[in-house]
Amino acid sequence: MKLLALLNDLAESAGITVEPRSPVLSGRELLAAGTRGGDRFLLAAAPARRSLTAFADGEIFRSRDGYLMAVPVTAENTAGLRLLLPWLAPSLMWDDPAVEPVVLGNDPEAAWQTLSGITWQRFAAHDTTPFTTEFAPGNAAAAARSGACRFRMDLPAGHDRRSAPAWVAACAGQVLLCGGVAIRVSADAAAAAGQRFGNWAEQLAGFAASLPQHGREMALILDPVLADLPSVAEYACLIREIRRHPAMRCALALPAEMSSADREMLAAFAAPLRLVSARGPR
Repeated sequence: MKLLALLNDLAESAGITVEPRSPVLSGRELLAAGTRGGDRFLLAAAPARRSLTAFADGEIFRSRDGYLMAVPVTAENTAGLRLLLPWLAPSLMWDDPAVEPVVLGNDPEAAWQTLSGITWQRFAAHDTTPFTTEFAPGNAAAAARSGACRFRMDLPAGHDRRSAPAWVAACAGQVLLCGGVAIRVSADAAAAAGQRFGNWAEQLAGFAASLPQHGREMALILDPVLADLPSVAEYACLIREIRRHPAMRCALALPAEMSSADREMLAAFAAPLRLVSARGPR
């Protein structure tokens, strides 16, 4: 008996309705999404019990032709499904500004459950469209638990020390060169950058060292809350500081009101550092 017929027959005998677009072959078993009443299930059908490897534990149904395992939709089970079927998992997608991320909220446990629901819905519909997920402002450890690809930090910009950060002196009066773009930084612009971004720059080294590993697709968006629009020279100073931590996967959010000319200049100067849009009114 073919696996699809086995899946449908055993599911029907168990009172489970198979989502018709969901069946997909994985190794020697056929995986699918199903429902029974108001409950959702992940299903695996195979001719031999030993071939049911997708899920560790579940309700087993059998016939003379094979076996069906049905497991409830939980965060742990859908995480396992994403490993088996990577097209169900979100990806970073830095390079497509038209992509709106799925925001998972600011509570890691709730975010994990939200991602679980998204996984099941995409699986049921066989939706292979790439997507990305973002954790609302929070810390790295919470973001790692959320299952998000990236998280956004939007702590208020500013520097709370009396003395200027060391990187301010390194920028003051200098011409910063990158990507074929030269940006002159006056002493005043460097000092303003220190006032705006001093706290951010001081925390970057800590973020780089402590950001939990969450696969290869997790990254950080620096999204300072700004009272007014910084100059291109101020941003150049911050970008220079970000570059001191090349191992950190990082993007810088720019305010919507920045002119297209300034945005293009910074994009050339910052590359390959990603520049993304700031969230909400600044």
